[in-house]
Amino acid sequence: MKAKKRLIEICILLLVMLFLYTVSIKVLEHDKFIFQLRDSPLRLISFFAPVLAFVVPSFSAAIVVLLLLPGWSRVGLWAALVLLFMFELYIIVVLVSGLRLPCNCSGLHNELSWYGHLGVNAGFMFIGTVALLGLYNRWPLRARACPIPSSRGKRSDERPLELCLNKRSLPAARDDGAGHAQD
Repeated sequence: MKAKKRLIEICILLLVMLFLYTVSIKVLEHDKFIFQLRDSPLRLISFFAPVLAFVVPSFSAAIVVLLLLPGWSRVGLWAALVLLFMFELYIIVVLVSGLRLPCNCSGLHNELSWYGHLGVNAGFMFIGTVALLGLYNRWPLRARACPIPSSRGKRSDERPLELCLNKRSLPAARDDGAGHAQD
């Protein structure tokens, strides 16, 4: 249980660091951010560039606050995933448009190609999904119980999955004479 909680905390911390970095770059280089938004292949984005240059960092800052507030991390994770998904769609549009546009980011990953940004963004979406699955107790690889037969051949007891993986604890398959194994 402690390992699961730690993993969720690490995922949230990584997302907080990403969004804090994003907010700081967008605020410190605000004019550059507006200029790059105006170069967007989507006319709607270029038209609303001054508004988006304020909304995107504000929304990112709100996500950081939600992720850090106890009891609000689920909302923050959902908001982070929505924003990351929107960025992912934008990157795909840039790639499909074929235009050679500069990246809207600066600093550490300024030299990444658009495909690199697609991968980094997908990685952070994975991190957010892992944290959400943990918070909702929906781990895809959690231990399940496996049935073992009783002395009468009926399922009467269950053992943890790790015991099921030990071949000696698994019930032997019987052959029906036609080459098909039966349980």
